[in-house]
Amino acid sequence: MQQRVNTEVQLPAGYWLDYGGTFEQLQSASKRLSIVVPVTLVLILGLLLMAFGFAWEVWQAYLLLGLIGFAQGIAMLTMTIALLEDAGPLMRGRIMGVRMLAVYGMPIGLSASGWLVEALGYTNMVLLYSGFGLFATLAIAFTWRASLLKRE
Repeated sequence: MQQRVNTEVQLPAGYWLDYGGTFEQLQSASKRLSIVVPVTLVLILGLLLMAFGFAWEVWQAYLLLGLIGFAQGIAMLTMTIALLEDAGPLMRGRIMGVRMLAVYGMPIGLSASGWLVEALGYTNMVLLYSGFGLFATLAIAFTWRASLLKRE
């Protein structure tokens, strides 16, 4: 509606339209949720991974793996959508390139995990990897929160 009014309604010089009230609050809330929801899901993913390190029964591991897969899928989907919606055409390729680098860079981390399992033990290795992921997620969220939230 806002775009249609802006294109079809001609205002005299010195006049402008501004939207406020519930509409403005809805826009602000949806912008904040597009950041808060993915970060929250990544934090939940990290906590589920930590819990997976302590799963000793097979049913616990299966349950946690299902929850981890669900949380990871939803978190990555929402983050990709949020990034691509706000990015211009030139940045979209870079965003997808960095995403693919993260996906294809996983074998490097997985190859290190074999050595870490032998050196630290399985539970400690899972805690190390998921703890680093949680730390990195929180660092990104706190570092970029001001610039992400002030976009219009």
